[in-house]
Amino acid sequence: MSQESNLVKKLKTLIEERHQTILANKKNMRNNLKEYKKNLELDRKLKAECRTLQETIYRILRKSPLPEEKKSTKNIAVNRDSDIITPDEEQDS
Repeated sequence: MSQESNLVKKLKTLIEERHQTILANKKNMRNNLKEYKKNLELDRKLKAECRTLQETIYRILRKSPLPEEKKSTKNIAVNRDSDIITPDEEQDS
């Protein structure tokens, strides 16, 4: 009977150790979840900031004329023949 008693004692010890491991694991998971929530909130803030920056770039580009818009398509050369009209000048006339 002492052998059985000894075995039961060892099994109870193992069960207690497993319960402690389960509790430690739950605590660890809870801490990981808190950390995950913090990281998720940071991710949301960073994405919102990126959207704001992209919108700002878009607005800046829409307000300033593009380099093609700044150039004049008219030929203002001094030595050009006034009788020659280019297709883009026909629209202006």
